[in-house]
Amino acid sequence: MKKSILALACAAMFSYTANACTGISLTTTNNDHIQARTIEWGHSDLNSKLIISPRDYSYTSTMPDQKQGLEWKSKYGFAGISVSDDKFIAEGVNEKGLSAGLFYFR
Repeated sequence: MKKSILALACAAMFSYTANACTGISLTTTNNDHIQARTIEWGHSDLNSKLIISPRDYSYTSTMPDQKQGLEWKSKYGFAGISVSDDKFIAEGVNEKGLSAGLFYFR
């Protein structure tokens, strides 16, 4: 009986569909760190692209009313994945190893 309840719970857990993101962080026995994520958006195309940006690149943000926002210059280069627009980087890592990601929680 316990095995069938466990099997049913596992089946329900893995058949659930979501519109969210899941972050995964692992530490190895050598104390290395592995970051990963999921993007549960199987029903839509995010038009994602690999974006490579060099160090000392100048940026200008865009405000919600489409006016020009803050300006800054990057200290480090990075590689990232864009979502919907090449200016919107959802996940990336810079040349020093710092990684960051945006998560959507409904």
